[in-house]
Amino acid sequence: MVGYPGRVLKRVVLGFVAAAALGGGGGAAIGPVAQGMAPTRFADTARPTVDHTQVSVEGLEGHAEVLNAYGEWRPVAAGDVLHRPLTVRTLGPDARLSLFFKGVRLVALRDSQLRVSAPGAAPAITVVDGNVLALRTTGEMTAYAPAQQVKVTGQAFGIWVRGEDVAVSVLDGELELLPPNNKPIKFARGREIVVADRVSPVALEQALEIQVQGTSRRGARTTLTGRVPIHAQVFRTDERGQTEPVPVSAAGVFSVDLADKQPAPGELVAYDSAGRRAEVDSPSESLDVVLAALTKGASPPARAPARPAAEAPKPAAEAPKPAAEAPKPAAEAPKPAPAPAAAAPKPVAETPKPVAETPEPAAEAPTPKAPPKPALGTTRGGAPPEPVKIDVQSPRVTGTTLDKPKVGPPARPKPEAAPKPKVDEPAKDDAL
Repeated sequence: MVGYPGRVLKRVVLGFVAAAALGGGGGAAIGPVAQGMAPTRFADTARPTVDHTQVSVEGLEGHAEVLNAYGEWRPVAAGDVLHRPLTVRTLGPDARLSLFFKGVRLVALRDSQLRVSAPGAAPAITVVDGNVLALRTTGEMTAYAPAQQVKVTGQAFGIWVRGEDVAVSVLDGELELLPPNNKPIKFARGREIVVADRVSPVALEQALEIQVQGTSRRGARTTLTGRVPIHAQVFRTDERGQTEPVPVSAAGVFSVDLADKQPAPGELVAYDSAGRRAEVDSPSESLDVVLAALTKGASPPARAPARPAAEAPKPAAEAPKPAAEAPKPAAEAPKPAPAPAAAAPKPVAETPKPVAETPEPAAEAPTPKAPPKPALGTTRGGAPPEPVKIDVQSPRVTGTTLDKPKVGPPARPKPEAAPKPKVDEPAKDDAL
Protein backbone atom coordinates (compact mmCIF):
# COMPACT_ATOMS: atom_id res chain seq x y z
CA MET A 1 0.00 0.00 0.00
CA VAL A 2 1.44 3.26 -1.19
CA GLY A 3 1.28 6.22 1.15
CA TYR A 4 0.64 9.88 0.40
CA PRO A 5 4.33 10.79 -0.24
CA GLY A 6 4.66 7.97 -2.68
CA ARG A 7 1.62 9.06 -4.66
CA VAL A 8 2.94 12.67 -4.88
CA LEU A 9 6.32 11.48 -6.04
CA LYS A 10 4.75 9.23 -8.62
CA ARG A 11 2.72 12.14 -10.07
CA VAL A 12 5.78 14.39 -10.29
CA VAL A 13 7.75 11.74 -12.10
CA LEU A 14 4.92 11.13 -14.56
CA GLY A 15 4.75 14.85 -15.25
CA PHE A 16 8.40 15.12 -16.09
CA VAL A 17 8.15 12.08 -18.32
CA ALA A 18 5.24 13.60 -20.20
CA ALA A 19 7.04 16.91 -20.60
CA ALA A 20 10.12 15.17 -21.88
CA ALA A 21 8.05 13.23 -24.38
CA LEU A 22 6.54 16.45 -25.71
CA GLY A 23 10.07 17.89 -26.09
CA GLY A 24 9.60 20.96 -23.90
CA GLY A 25 11.54 19.91 -20.82
CA GLY A 26 10.21 19.85 -17.32
CA GLY A 27 11.11 23.46 -16.52
CA ALA A 28 9.62 24.79 -19.72
CA ALA A 29 6.38 22.96 -19.06
CA ILE A 30 5.95 23.90 -15.44
CA GLY A 31 6.98 27.57 -15.88
CA PRO A 32 3.94 28.75 -17.92
CA VAL A 33 1.60 26.90 -15.63
CA ALA A 34 3.04 28.63 -12.55
CA GLN A 35 3.00 32.04 -14.23
CA GLY A 36 -0.65 31.71 -15.16
CA MET A 37 -1.80 30.60 -11.75
CA ALA A 38 0.15 33.06 -9.57
CA PRO A 39 -1.49 36.31 -10.72
CA THR A 40 -4.94 34.83 -10.45
CA ARG A 41 -4.41 33.59 -6.92
CA PHE A 42 -2.87 36.85 -5.55
CA ALA A 43 -5.40 39.06 -7.33
CA ASP A 44 -8.19 37.54 -5.32
CA THR A 45 -6.47 38.06 -1.99
CA ALA A 46 -5.06 41.64 -2.48
CA ARG A 47 -6.81 44.49 -0.54
CA PRO A 48 -6.05 48.30 -0.53
CA THR A 49 -4.45 49.40 2.72
CA VAL A 50 -5.94 52.38 4.60
CA ASP A 51 -3.87 54.28 7.13
CA HIS A 52 -6.29 55.08 9.93
CA THR A 53 -3.58 56.86 11.87
CA GLN A 54 -3.38 59.91 9.59
CA VAL A 55 -4.38 63.30 10.96
CA SER A 56 -4.46 66.26 8.54
CA VAL A 57 -3.46 69.79 9.59
CA GLU A 58 -6.22 71.84 7.92
CA GLY A 59 -5.14 75.26 9.07
CA LEU A 60 -2.82 77.10 11.41
CA GLU A 61 -2.71 80.61 12.79
CA GLY A 62 0.18 81.55 15.03
CA HIS A 63 2.53 78.82 16.24
CA ALA A 64 1.89 75.13 17.05
CA GLU A 65 4.09 72.12 17.80
CA VAL A 66 3.77 68.32 17.84
CA LEU A 67 5.56 65.87 20.15
CA ASN A 68 7.56 63.29 18.20
CA ALA A 69 8.53 59.74 19.19
CA TYR A 70 11.73 60.96 20.84
CA GLY A 71 9.89 63.31 23.21
CA GLU A 72 10.88 66.45 21.32
CA TRP A 73 8.59 69.28 20.18
CA ARG A 74 8.82 70.21 16.51
CA PRO A 75 6.91 72.92 14.60
CA VAL A 76 3.71 72.15 12.71
CA ALA A 77 2.72 73.74 9.39
CA ALA A 78 -0.56 73.84 7.50
CA GLY A 79 -0.88 70.82 5.19
CA ASP A 80 1.22 68.49 7.35
CA VAL A 81 0.06 64.90 7.91
CA LEU A 82 0.46 63.63 11.46
CA HIS A 83 -0.21 60.18 12.88
CA ARG A 84 -2.23 59.02 15.84
CA PRO A 85 -1.69 58.81 18.70
CA LEU A 86 -0.27 62.29 18.91
CA THR A 87 0.19 65.24 21.27
CA VAL A 88 0.04 68.82 20.02
CA ARG A 89 0.11 72.26 21.60
CA THR A 90 -0.48 75.87 20.55
CA LEU A 91 1.58 78.83 21.75
CA GLY A 92 0.32 82.39 22.08
CA PRO A 93 -3.02 84.10 22.73
CA ASP A 94 -3.88 84.25 19.00
CA ALA A 95 -2.87 80.69 18.04
CA ARG A 96 -5.42 78.44 16.28
CA LEU A 97 -4.72 74.88 15.03
CA SER A 98 -7.31 72.87 13.05
CA LEU A 99 -7.01 69.04 12.77
CA PHE A 100 -9.20 66.55 10.90
CA PHE A 101 -9.41 62.73 10.89
CA LYS A 102 -12.21 60.16 10.30
CA GLY A 103 -15.05 62.73 10.39
CA VAL A 104 -13.68 64.43 13.51
CA ARG A 105 -12.57 68.07 13.52
CA LEU A 106 -10.57 69.54 16.41
CA VAL A 107 -9.65 73.20 16.87
CA ALA A 108 -7.02 73.95 19.50
CA LEU A 109 -7.08 77.61 20.51
CA ARG A 110 -4.74 79.84 22.56
CA ASP A 111 -2.10 78.11 24.70
CA SER A 112 -3.71 74.66 24.53
CA GLN A 113 -2.33 71.14 24.78
CA LEU A 114 -4.21 67.94 23.89
CA ARG A 115 -3.65 64.28 23.09
CA VAL A 116 -5.51 62.36 20.37
CA SER A 117 -6.26 58.69 20.98
CA ALA A 118 -4.83 55.81 18.97
CA PRO A 119 -6.88 54.24 16.17
CA GLY A 120 -9.02 51.20 16.80
CA ALA A 121 -11.33 52.71 19.42
CA ALA A 122 -13.95 55.45 19.47
CA PRO A 123 -12.43 58.91 18.82
CA ALA A 124 -11.36 60.54 22.07
CA ILE A 125 -9.16 63.41 23.15
CA THR A 126 -7.51 64.37 26.40
CA VAL A 127 -7.31 68.10 27.10
CA VAL A 128 -4.35 68.88 29.32
CA ASP A 129 -4.75 72.66 29.22
CA GLY A 130 -6.46 75.39 27.21
CA ASN A 131 -9.55 75.66 25.03
CA VAL A 132 -10.46 73.03 22.39
CA LEU A 133 -13.50 72.84 20.08
CA ALA A 134 -14.58 69.34 19.00
CA LEU A 135 -17.04 68.21 16.32
CA ARG A 136 -17.91 64.76 14.94
CA THR A 137 -20.00 64.64 11.79
CA THR A 138 -21.53 61.22 12.59
CA GLY A 139 -21.98 59.98 16.10
CA GLU A 140 -20.36 61.28 19.26
CA MET A 141 -16.88 61.67 20.63
CA THR A 142 -15.42 61.92 24.13
CA ALA A 143 -13.15 64.44 25.81
CA TYR A 144 -11.38 64.00 29.12
CA ALA A 145 -9.98 66.47 31.63
CA PRO A 146 -7.95 64.07 33.79
CA ALA A 147 -6.70 66.59 36.33
CA GLN A 148 -10.26 67.65 37.12
CA GLN A 149 -11.76 64.14 36.65
CA VAL A 150 -14.33 65.36 34.12
CA LYS A 151 -15.63 63.39 31.13
CA VAL A 152 -17.67 64.94 28.30
CA THR A 153 -19.44 63.11 25.48
CA GLY A 154 -21.27 64.88 22.65
CA GLN A 155 -21.45 65.77 18.98
CA ALA A 156 -20.24 69.41 19.00
CA PHE A 157 -18.88 71.15 22.08
CA GLY A 158 -16.13 73.35 23.45
CA ILE A 159 -14.08 72.45 26.50
CA TRP A 160 -11.80 74.86 28.36
CA VAL A 161 -9.48 73.52 31.05
CA ARG A 162 -8.45 76.56 33.08
CA GLY A 163 -6.63 75.67 36.26
CA GLU A 164 -8.82 73.96 38.82
CA ASP A 165 -12.12 74.23 36.94
CA VAL A 166 -13.47 73.15 33.56
CA ALA A 167 -15.92 75.11 31.38
CA VAL A 168 -17.96 73.32 28.70
CA SER A 169 -20.19 74.81 25.98
CA VAL A 170 -22.80 72.80 24.11
CA LEU A 171 -22.58 74.00 20.50
CA ASP A 172 -24.98 71.49 18.97
CA GLY A 173 -26.94 68.38 19.87
CA GLU A 174 -26.95 66.98 23.38
CA LEU A 175 -24.03 66.66 25.76
CA GLU A 176 -23.46 64.27 28.65
CA LEU A 177 -21.26 65.51 31.46
CA LEU A 178 -19.77 63.19 34.06
CA PRO A 179 -18.44 65.29 36.96
CA PRO A 180 -16.18 63.75 39.62
CA ASN A 181 -17.96 61.53 42.13
CA ASN A 182 -21.36 62.23 40.61
CA LYS A 183 -23.91 60.89 38.14
CA PRO A 184 -23.97 61.85 34.45
CA ILE A 185 -25.89 65.04 33.62
CA LYS A 186 -27.25 65.87 30.18
CA PHE A 187 -27.46 69.38 28.74
CA ALA A 188 -29.03 70.76 25.56
CA ARG A 189 -27.63 73.12 22.95
CA GLY A 190 -26.83 76.68 24.04
CA ARG A 191 -25.78 75.86 27.61
CA GLU A 192 -22.46 76.58 29.31
CA ILE A 193 -21.41 74.54 32.33
CA VAL A 194 -18.58 75.23 34.76
CA VAL A 195 -17.39 72.31 36.91
CA ALA A 196 -15.53 73.39 40.03
CA ASP A 197 -16.69 72.67 43.55
CA ARG A 198 -20.12 72.20 42.03
CA VAL A 199 -21.75 72.12 38.60
CA SER A 200 -22.99 75.58 37.49
CA PRO A 201 -24.95 75.64 34.21
CA VAL A 202 -26.02 78.93 32.58
CA ALA A 203 -27.38 79.98 29.21
CA LEU A 204 -24.82 81.05 26.62
CA GLU A 205 -25.09 84.67 25.50
CA GLN A 206 -25.82 85.17 21.81
CA ALA A 207 -22.55 87.13 21.57
CA LEU A 208 -19.70 87.69 23.98
CA GLU A 209 -19.40 91.38 24.89
CA ILE A 210 -17.52 93.62 27.34
CA GLN A 211 -19.91 96.19 28.79
CA VAL A 212 -18.22 99.30 30.22
CA GLN A 213 -19.99 100.50 33.35
CA GLY A 214 -17.75 103.44 34.19
CA THR A 215 -14.26 104.93 34.25
CA SER A 216 -12.38 107.03 36.81
CA ARG A 217 -9.11 108.92 36.49
CA ARG A 218 -6.34 108.45 39.05
CA GLY A 219 -3.34 110.51 38.14
CA ALA A 220 -1.90 109.28 34.86
CA ARG A 221 -3.93 106.02 34.88
CA THR A 222 -7.57 105.21 34.25
CA THR A 223 -9.61 102.62 36.17
CA LEU A 224 -12.25 100.89 34.02
CA THR A 225 -15.17 98.99 35.51
CA GLY A 226 -16.98 96.54 33.23
CA ARG A 227 -19.14 93.45 33.05
CA VAL A 228 -18.95 90.16 31.10
CA PRO A 229 -20.97 86.89 31.21
CA ILE A 230 -20.32 85.16 34.53
CA HIS A 231 -18.40 82.23 33.01
CA ALA A 232 -16.18 84.36 30.76
CA GLN A 233 -12.63 85.34 31.64
CA VAL A 234 -10.86 88.67 31.02
CA PHE A 235 -7.16 89.13 30.28
CA ARG A 236 -5.06 92.30 30.13
CA THR A 237 -1.80 92.70 28.21
CA ASP A 238 0.50 95.37 29.65
CA GLU A 239 3.05 97.60 27.92
CA ARG A 240 5.73 94.89 28.16
CA GLY A 241 3.54 92.35 26.33
CA GLN A 242 2.80 90.22 29.40
CA THR A 243 -0.75 88.87 29.67
CA GLU A 244 -2.39 88.49 33.07
CA PRO A 245 -5.92 87.40 34.06
CA VAL A 246 -8.27 90.02 35.49
CA PRO A 247 -10.33 88.90 38.53
CA VAL A 248 -14.04 88.63 37.69
CA SER A 249 -16.69 88.46 40.41
CA ALA A 250 -19.52 85.93 40.56
CA ALA A 251 -21.76 88.55 38.96
CA GLY A 252 -19.35 89.07 36.05
CA VAL A 253 -18.08 92.50 37.22
CA PHE A 254 -14.39 93.41 37.00
CA SER A 255 -12.13 96.44 37.49
CA VAL A 256 -8.80 97.07 35.77
CA ASP A 257 -6.23 99.89 35.53
CA LEU A 258 -5.36 101.18 32.05
CA ALA A 259 -2.44 103.26 30.87
CA ASP A 260 -4.73 105.53 28.81
CA LYS A 261 -8.32 106.72 28.86
CA GLN A 262 -9.39 103.86 26.56
CA PRO A 263 -7.87 100.36 26.24
CA ALA A 264 -5.61 99.92 23.24
CA PRO A 265 -6.47 97.23 20.65
CA GLY A 266 -5.64 93.84 22.18
CA GLU A 267 -5.00 95.27 25.65
CA LEU A 268 -8.27 94.08 27.25
CA VAL A 269 -9.80 90.85 25.87
CA ALA A 270 -12.55 88.47 27.08
CA TYR A 271 -12.87 84.77 26.17
CA ASP A 272 -15.45 82.02 26.74
CA SER A 273 -15.45 78.23 26.38
CA ALA A 274 -17.17 78.46 22.97
CA GLY A 275 -13.95 79.84 21.51
CA ARG A 276 -15.23 83.40 21.17
CA ARG A 277 -13.20 86.57 21.69
CA ALA A 278 -14.38 90.12 22.48
CA GLU A 279 -12.89 93.54 23.20
CA VAL A 280 -14.34 96.86 24.35
CA ASP A 281 -16.78 98.12 21.67
CA SER A 282 -16.06 94.94 19.64
CA PRO A 283 -18.42 92.05 20.48
CA SER A 284 -17.71 88.54 19.28
CA GLU A 285 -19.46 86.53 16.57
CA SER A 286 -22.68 84.68 17.37
CA LEU A 287 -22.94 81.02 18.41
CA ASP A 288 -24.36 80.04 15.00
CA VAL A 289 -21.32 81.52 13.24
CA VAL A 290 -18.97 79.53 15.49
CA LEU A 291 -20.81 76.28 14.73
CA ALA A 292 -20.89 76.96 10.98
CA ALA A 293 -17.15 77.66 10.94
CA LEU A 294 -16.44 74.50 12.92
CA THR A 295 -18.55 72.44 10.52
CA LYS A 296 -16.83 73.83 7.40
CA GLY A 297 -13.37 73.80 8.93
CA ALA A 298 -12.79 77.56 8.55
CA SER A 299 -12.03 80.31 11.02
CA PRO A 300 -15.06 82.38 12.06
CA PRO A 301 -15.11 85.87 10.55
CA ALA A 302 -13.98 88.48 13.06
CA ARG A 303 -16.68 91.11 13.70
CA ALA A 304 -14.24 93.26 15.67
CA PRO A 305 -10.87 94.60 14.58
CA ALA A 306 -9.09 91.88 16.51
CA ARG A 307 -5.95 92.50 14.46
CA PRO A 308 -5.61 96.26 14.07
CA ALA A 309 -2.10 95.87 12.63
CA ALA A 310 -3.52 94.29 9.47
CA GLU A 311 -6.16 97.02 9.09
CA ALA A 312 -3.80 99.88 9.81
CA PRO A 313 -2.57 100.13 6.17
CA LYS A 314 -6.09 100.96 4.95
CA PRO A 315 -6.13 104.49 6.39
CA ALA A 316 -2.55 104.88 5.19
CA ALA A 317 -3.64 104.05 1.63
CA GLU A 318 -6.51 106.51 1.83
CA ALA A 319 -4.40 109.25 3.36
CA PRO A 320 -2.97 110.46 0.00
CA LYS A 321 -6.49 111.34 -1.20
CA PRO A 322 -6.80 114.43 1.02
CA ALA A 323 -3.21 115.26 0.07
CA ALA A 324 -4.20 115.27 -3.62
CA GLU A 325 -7.20 117.48 -2.90
CA ALA A 326 -5.20 119.88 -0.77
CA PRO A 327 -3.73 121.79 -3.78
CA LYS A 328 -7.26 122.73 -4.91
CA PRO A 329 -7.75 125.34 -2.18
CA ALA A 330 -4.20 126.51 -2.89
CA ALA A 331 -5.08 127.07 -6.56
CA GLU A 332 -8.31 128.85 -5.66
CA ALA A 333 -6.71 131.00 -3.00
CA PRO A 334 -5.14 133.51 -5.47
CA LYS A 335 -8.55 134.19 -7.05
CA PRO A 336 -10.01 136.20 -4.14
CA ALA A 337 -6.65 137.96 -3.65
CA PRO A 338 -6.80 140.19 -6.80
CA ALA A 339 -10.38 141.21 -6.08
CA PRO A 340 -9.59 143.29 -2.99
CA ALA A 341 -6.53 144.76 -4.74
CA ALA A 342 -8.62 145.92 -7.72
CA ALA A 343 -11.40 147.24 -5.55
CA ALA A 344 -9.09 149.12 -3.24
CA PRO A 345 -8.22 151.95 -5.71
CA LYS A 346 -11.91 152.86 -6.10
CA PRO A 347 -12.22 154.37 -2.62
CA VAL A 348 -8.88 156.09 -3.17
CA ALA A 349 -10.16 157.70 -6.35
CA GLU A 350 -13.41 158.74 -4.73
CA THR A 351 -11.83 160.24 -1.65
CA PRO A 352 -10.60 163.39 -3.49
CA LYS A 353 -14.20 164.24 -4.44
CA PRO A 354 -15.06 165.48 -0.95
CA VAL A 355 -11.75 167.34 -0.95
CA ALA A 356 -12.64 169.06 -4.24
CA GLU A 357 -16.12 169.92 -2.98
CA THR A 358 -14.93 171.52 0.22
CA PRO A 359 -13.59 174.65 -1.55
CA GLU A 360 -17.04 175.29 -3.10
CA PRO A 361 -18.53 176.42 0.21
CA ALA A 362 -15.34 178.40 0.75
CA ALA A 363 -15.95 180.31 -2.53
CA GLU A 364 -19.57 181.03 -1.61
CA ALA A 365 -18.66 182.12 1.87
CA PRO A 366 -17.86 185.80 0.92
CA THR A 367 -21.33 186.32 -0.61
CA PRO A 368 -23.28 186.54 2.64
CA LYS A 369 -20.86 189.14 4.02
CA ALA A 370 -22.54 192.39 5.01
CA PRO A 371 -21.51 195.57 3.17
CA PRO A 372 -18.81 197.57 4.89
CA LYS A 373 -19.95 200.19 7.23
CA PRO A 374 -19.63 203.78 5.99
CA ALA A 375 -16.83 205.78 7.40
CA LEU A 376 -17.49 208.36 10.00
CA GLY A 377 -18.79 211.64 8.64
CA THR A 378 -20.29 210.03 5.52
CA THR A 379 -23.63 208.61 4.56
CA ARG A 380 -24.36 205.30 2.97
CA GLY A 381 -23.81 206.74 -0.46
CA GLY A 382 -20.44 208.07 0.54
CA ALA A 383 -21.56 211.76 0.37
CA PRO A 384 -20.95 214.05 3.32
CA PRO A 385 -23.99 214.54 5.49
CA GLU A 386 -26.10 217.58 5.00
CA PRO A 387 -26.14 220.12 7.85
CA VAL A 388 -29.07 219.86 10.12
CA LYS A 389 -31.10 222.98 10.80
CA ILE A 390 -32.76 223.24 14.14
CA ASP A 391 -35.60 225.69 14.61
CA VAL A 392 -35.56 226.69 18.20
CA GLN A 393 -38.94 228.30 17.79
CA SER A 394 -40.56 225.10 16.67
CA PRO A 395 -43.24 223.90 19.09
CA ARG A 396 -41.96 220.33 18.77
CA VAL A 397 -38.94 221.13 20.81
CA THR A 398 -40.53 223.21 23.53
CA GLY A 399 -40.07 222.12 27.08
CA THR A 400 -36.51 221.17 26.47
CA THR A 401 -33.21 222.77 26.93
CA LEU A 402 -33.62 224.34 23.53
CA ASP A 403 -36.06 226.88 25.01
CA LYS A 404 -33.14 228.75 26.33
CA PRO A 405 -31.44 230.88 23.73
CA LYS A 406 -27.83 230.05 23.11
CA VAL A 407 -25.18 232.56 22.53
CA GLY A 408 -23.18 232.22 19.45
CA PRO A 409 -23.66 230.01 16.45
CA PRO A 410 -25.38 226.73 16.88
CA ALA A 411 -23.03 223.86 17.59
CA ARG A 412 -22.56 221.36 14.86
CA PRO A 413 -23.40 217.75 15.68
CA LYS A 414 -20.56 215.47 16.53
CA PRO A 415 -19.43 213.10 13.86
CA GLU A 416 -20.17 210.09 16.06
CA ALA A 417 -23.88 210.97 16.13
CA ALA A 418 -24.14 210.72 12.38
CA PRO A 419 -25.01 207.04 12.20
CA LYS A 420 -27.64 207.25 14.94
CA PRO A 421 -31.33 207.13 14.00
CA LYS A 422 -31.76 210.71 15.16
CA VAL A 423 -30.22 211.83 11.93
CA ASP A 424 -33.45 210.87 10.12
CA GLU A 425 -35.73 212.96 12.35
CA PRO A 426 -34.62 216.38 11.01
CA ALA A 427 -35.42 215.08 7.55
CA LYS A 428 -39.02 214.67 8.63
CA ASP A 429 -39.02 218.20 10.00
CA ASP A 430 -37.70 219.45 6.67
CA ALA A 431 -40.57 217.80 5.03
CA LEU A 432 -42.97 219.62 7.25
